[in-house]
Amino acid sequence: MSEIKSETSILLHKNLEHASKTDVGEKRTENQDRFGQVLNENFKVFIVADGMGGANGGSTASQMTIDHLMGEFSKLTNVVPEDIYRIVMEANEKIFNLSIDQRHLAGMGTTCVMLIFTERELYITNVGDSRAYLIRNKEIKQLTEDHTLVNELFKAGIITAEQAEDHPVSHMLTRCLGPAVKVEIDCYLEKPGSFKNDSYLLCSDGLYNLVTDSEIKKIVLNNSPEAAANKLISVANERGGTDNITVAIIKVTDSPFNPETDKLHYDLVPVSFKDIPGYIEEESFERVLLRHSAAFDRYGIDFQQEKSAKNNWRTASFLLAILAFVTSMIYFFDDDLSVIDKLTALQESEERIVEQKHSETVEKLAELKEFRDDSEPVIDQDRLHVIANKYLFALASETEYRELLAKAPELEAKFVLFNNQLSTKKAELIGLNKQLSFWFGLHKKLELNGAMSLSEELSTLSELILEKQTAFQEASWEYLQNLNLIQTQPNNHELSQKVKAQLAQRKTAMKELEISVYSLIQEKVNFYSKEIADLIGEISAESLELNYLISEIDLLALLRDLDYQTNFDQIKEIIQTKMSESVRPTTP
Repeated sequence: MSEIKSETSILLHKNLEHASKTDVGEKRTENQDRFGQVLNENFKVFIVADGMGGANGGSTASQMTIDHLMGEFSKLTNVVPEDIYRIVMEANEKIFNLSIDQRHLAGMGTTCVMLIFTERELYITNVGDSRAYLIRNKEIKQLTEDHTLVNELFKAGIITAEQAEDHPVSHMLTRCLGPAVKVEIDCYLEKPGSFKNDSYLLCSDGLYNLVTDSEIKKIVLNNSPEAAANKLISVANERGGTDNITVAIIKVTDSPFNPETDKLHYDLVPVSFKDIPGYIEEESFERVLLRHSAAFDRYGIDFQQEKSAKNNWRTASFLLAILAFVTSMIYFFDDDLSVIDKLTALQESEERIVEQKHSETVEKLAELKEFRDDSEPVIDQDRLHVIANKYLFALASETEYRELLAKAPELEAKFVLFNNQLSTKKAELIGLNKQLSFWFGLHKKLELNGAMSLSEELSTLSELILEKQTAFQEASWEYLQNLNLIQTQPNNHELSQKVKAQLAQRKTAMKELEISVYSLIQEKVNFYSKEIADLIGEISAESLELNYLISEIDLLALLRDLDYQTNFDQIKEIIQTKMSESVRPTTP
């Protein structure tokens, strides 16, 4: 560690330049993100919250969090860890209690990431998957840890880093404010502290899912906080704006600490809340889930044997962890497990539908390939004879012969028109081929990863899939919330029945989402296959016409300079020779 020289006269929180922005994005109709700040005389607080949970629940939860945190921190003179714990836990309890009191808000929750600058210290607090970044000496580092199921599975060794990057449930949280009475809070103290020209960025996942860390760093380093926030949101929206986007940027203009090295260095010291009165240490739900799934194969179990030849379910191992946990929790339920039998039957039925659609798609692609292989146009020799005979018959009259020769410019103009039309259709064919390649690529991903791995991507292209995905997310959220509660209420018959019903709803929602993904891909493959087949047919026919024109124009070019009277025999020989030629047409 480099030696740090302290300038005690400089107060960290007094030397900050900052800006915060939020945007609904391009796909959502409501902005459930919120941001807030407290500019106290002795400290400054910056907050970003990303709400989730139904039509109104997400915005209600995030707004309640911002309002409570800003209100409570504004009452303080100084900040200590006890204050941070108390205020965040109070916000969590308020959201939880409201969700219980008002049924339409059930299951709502929100992320919360927060920076607190004091005279010499910086606290970083986080619950959920909103992030805090540090940009120092042209390097960027994520300061917070994503509280997602994918991240927990990665840390447990169940999935690889590559699988985690593009996982079908990267959005599923294991921790956030609201769904439970208690929540585990991450809080760190940065050591040795912030340096001059450091920049910090808070953001919701709507930003980092579309803008890379290196791009974030470049934009923040080259712009003021205000301009950087605007540019980051613009970039995210240009790339689809699939979610709400919120950014808070804080730049340190001076600091009591002066590093003597230009290398990035920092230590995040965990802040323990264990000695705070009222602190209850609980095993969090995600750790229970992983503990119960630990006895299973870390690379996943093929629980759908009929599809094992086609689908690599390693990337869907989150389902295995949940299923393992549910299996271990069955003893909480009544002896009547008919709901499980019904779910099994439903799953088998849906799988048969999926297999049928898969087979239809493969057959359609095979038919298209066969059509393309057989679609090369073939010259009609009779048609060439008709053209040549037309000129032979015209030889009976010099007038008729010269009238045919006079049509050369007309034929040449027709050739230009046909050639342009053919070029346009060939360009169109390239575009259709690209579209088919895209959808066929998704079809290949289905074979490897299953439908759930594509639902997020396709939700931006299909309103139906977006609707089914939202229904699945809401069903999963409600199910996991009550599954967590049943740990503390194992004899609650009503709750166990509710969990069984929610499990059924979640399985149904998942299968409906899978079917909608398969159906869309099959529909697109079929559509572009037919469009390509039709267009190849048109190009083939027009290529023939073009070659007939070329043949006639070539004949006219040979005859144009020959005198009818003096070269009659030569003209006749040229026409007869042309009749015997086989002209190979151009192909699309």
